[in-house]
Amino acid sequence: MEKAHMPDYCACSFDQFREVFKDADLTKPLEPNDPRMKSMREKTIAQCASKLTDDQVKANFLESCEGGDKRKAKYCSCAWPMLRKQLSLADIMSDEETPRFVEAKKAIKVNCKGKFPVEVAQGDFMTGCTKDHPEREKMCTCLWKKVKAHFSIEDIVDGSIDVKSTPGLAECNK
Repeated sequence: MEKAHMPDYCACSFDQFREVFKDADLTKPLEPNDPRMKSMREKTIAQCASKLTDDQVKANFLESCEGGDKRKAKYCSCAWPMLRKQLSLADIMSDEETPRFVEAKKAIKVNCKGKFPVEVAQGDFMTGCTKDHPEREKMCTCLWKKVKAHFSIEDIVDGSIDVKSTPGLAECNK
């Protein structure tokens, strides 16, 4: 709750969680498609959205978007008004890939083009690609070059592409 900087919203959200999962065995992991998750999201929006302020959600978004890397600040600061123009605070907090959220991401790609540093995108890509497999560095470097040649940095960053559809990836496995 402290990290999100929105204690009233977080406390309300926890109350919704406690109500929806009151009979659940929480010693076992919840399934992502558990219908109670959808119920909890809906109840949280209905009961807690009024506890959100624009400043709180913006600060939370910027902190999450930057992920501790200030080099992303220009891109994240550009992205916020695009999201806010098309989505309510509750929509942003729900973090659900609704059609409106997808449209907002498209606006970000157009309006914030060139603001995400290539070296940061490459570093994030390489970190994800080599995670737990440092021996893949050469292969991942090849993958990065192929992906970057076919997609914009903004497409790569927002996760809207299927990396496996990149032409020539098989060459990287040699």
